[in-house]
Amino acid sequence: MAADARLFSEAGHGVRVITGAGGGGNVASGVRITVVHGLGAADTPKGVQDELASGQAGQAFHALQEHLKSRISKALAGCDIVIVHNLMTMPFQLAATAAVADLAAAGELDCRFVNWIHDIAAIDPNYSLAERLGSEPWGLLARAHRGFDHVAVSQLRRDQFCTLVDIAPGDCEVIPNGIDPLELLEICGELRGYCTRHRLLDRELLLLQPARIVRRKAIDVGVRALAALRERGVDAAYVVTGAPDPHNPASADYGAELRESVAQLGVCDHFLFAGDESEIGAAEMAALFRVCDAVFLPSGAEGFGLPAL
Repeated sequence: MAADARLFSEAGHGVRVITGAGGGGNVASGVRITVVHGLGAADTPKGVQDELASGQAGQAFHALQEHLKSRISKALAGCDIVIVHNLMTMPFQLAATAAVADLAAAGELDCRFVNWIHDIAAIDPNYSLAERLGSEPWGLLARAHRGFDHVAVSQLRRDQFCTLVDIAPGDCEVIPNGIDPLELLEICGELRGYCTRHRLLDRELLLLQPARIVRRKAIDVGVRALAALRERGVDAAYVVTGAPDPHNPASADYGAELRESVAQLGVCDHFLFAGDESEIGAAEMAALFRVCDAVFLPSGAEGFGLPAL
């Protein structure tokens, strides 16, 4: 959910995360955290726990359901789309499941509800719910609730959910879980912006040549290789890390030749001189190794071969 919130926020949307007690924290700039006490599974009052353990949702359960319905309704004021993560198919806080189902069915809030399905307790033998699904509130977990669009995180989950609630596969979208690859790969600072601007993680193939701009590194082979890949329809990019060698005037001449070749072959947006935009130190080099698909070393000669190590 944190990754989803950041992605939506970065796309210009106002994002509000509604969570139970114990939530909060700084998710991302522009993301608001609203805590609704009683929404968390750990906050279920003992009276409600006792009723559910006895197999009967009674007064305590319905009191919590109405309390949550009121609090959640207020928390949703001004929202256009409400993405309900895993609440409608998992038994962790059934009073909240019932409350949100009521809000969506009533249609009184000016917003769309989306049932975002990660897991499905009704078909998971670890939850032993088969005998309870015929009674409330457990039956809520095996229903396509009125007022919801449905999204599953995989084709398997979509097929399982559609079979369970008897709807057509076309009535449930498949959208994979949100992740932030740059965060996962520890790409931060200026390099994060660099990767985003040049779509480095979106490419079919990213080649990295960790080398200074000197002729014996045969970077011109890389330029031609990239052009050939792109001619064959591969969305490839090539990153050379080094800048021209300040101690070698011939290095500047070679750099000029490379740029001319890049322009002539029409790969200016794909053959990237990383040193042009920021200094590539040890941390940046390590990050580029994590991002790339292959290290490409067409050097004519190497004294030691450090990149290979």
